[in-house]
Amino acid sequence: MNTVDISQLRDDTSTVISAAQQSDVFVTEGGRVVAVLSKPRTPVDFEEYWKERERKLSGITMDPSWDSAVAISEDRDGR
Repeated sequence: MNTVDISQLRDDTSTVISAAQQSDVFVTEGGRVVAVLSKPRTPVDFEEYWKERERKLSGITMDPSWDSAVAISEDRDGR
């Protein structure tokens, strides 16, 4: 993670953009983070995300008698 002041971003944009290809760059103004530059996510990143998500959720099963309409109704009724 890198941090640059907004004036550094303005003065040396290409270097900051290059740095963002390696790790997130936090842009600050007056000591507050106002933006984050990061490299674009590739289709591979998303593919890995979904594979990992499926792996983590694979052991979770839902009770066959569970009904989302009933659950929502009960939630609205405050039960």
